[in-house]
Amino acid sequence: MGAEVVAVDRIHAATADLFAPCALGAGLNATTIPELGAPIICGAANNQLATEDDGARVQARGIVYAPDYVVNAGGIISVSAEYIGETEAAVDARVRAIAPRLLNVLDTAKAEGLTPHQAADRIVRERLAAAQRA
Repeated sequence: MGAEVVAVDRIHAATADLFAPCALGAGLNATTIPELGAPIICGAANNQLATEDDGARVQARGIVYAPDYVVNAGGIISVSAEYIGETEAAVDARVRAIAPRLLNVLDTAKAEGLTPHQAADRIVRERLAAAQRA
């Protein structure tokens, strides 16, 4: 399959199509970002960026960053569905909405000169404020 074993402390630097940080927070930092070997970051680790500035570092490298709390929403959707008694079809529809939601975040970031995590945070704040007004 052409796979290559890479040491854990160098996995971020491996030449790949996608870097998927999972189960390791703050793995994107001032040390690892300059060494990243993939043009896309999309993983399930919580709090992937060590600092707010790291989002700008990723963007400056021209790397597409999918914020973990956007792409990793399926788990909480499933858990909440069990709690409130949603149908499997409703869960499936909400999980399928993750991809368009991510595209909206990336489009918003590009259009407004934000990093993807800043765009995601702003979208969430706007949705929460709208829900409070309703």
